[in-house]
Amino acid sequence: MINAHWWNECTNFGDFLTPYIIKKLSGELPISNTIDKHLILSGSILSLANDNSIVIGAGFMNSSDAIKGNPEIKAVRGFESKKIINSQGFNCDVVGDPGLIIPLLYNESKEKKFDLSIVPHYIDYDIKTDFNKINILNDVEFIIDRIIESKKIVTSSLHALIVAHAFDIPALLVKFSNKIAGDGFKYKDYFTSVGIKPYSPLDFMKGIPDNVIDLIPKYVGCFDNTKLFYTIKNEIDNFNCNI
Repeated sequence: MINAHWWNECTNFGDFLTPYIIKKLSGELPISNTIDKHLILSGSILSLANDNSIVIGAGFMNSSDAIKGNPEIKAVRGFESKKIINSQGFNCDVVGDPGLIIPLLYNESKEKKFDLSIVPHYIDYDIKTDFNKINILNDVEFIIDRIIESKKIVTSSLHALIVAHAFDIPALLVKFSNKIAGDGFKYKDYFTSVGIKPYSPLDFMKGIPDNVIDLIPKYVGCFDNTKLFYTIKNEIDNFNCNI
């Protein structure tokens, strides 16, 4: 039995990458449990880590966040999160969001069907668009397939952006509303981890501009996901062995 912690109030894509990755690597669906020893992979929930947590990829939501317990930290999402844990006396050698290893777990060949897909954060899903729109409350592999079928992505979901970049798909981070929590720290945290100059989400609250495709950066970052992959895999394997 593998215990893990992820935000599970709804089937949000980025949060549900945690049980998805664990099942892909272990063949076992994890149990949501923060009382006993548990893994924390994806999401901006590093501040929720406790004495029983093993962190392998999570990051902070806000620049003011901090570690409150005494977890084992094997990997964090980005260098900004690493700075915070370092200031508290913690350290780790591996930096990267678990979403970056998805192509090593699932890489179906798909025909490009869409010149552009819009991937709203689930709280933005009611936006109006004539472009293909992807619902991130769907099944994880359904969402990945739709991203792979797209030539470019515009999104207000951090993990839709990360997974698009992982598959070398140009993507643009935008905001369709002011509803998404956080002070923007998580975006800078991710961008700096893959060598993208940090930028604030472009303001699309008044609608998607006609020249949207021209606004999408071609650069998808530079990262080696193999070290992160084996760090995550080893911790999952070790967790199984130690139970």
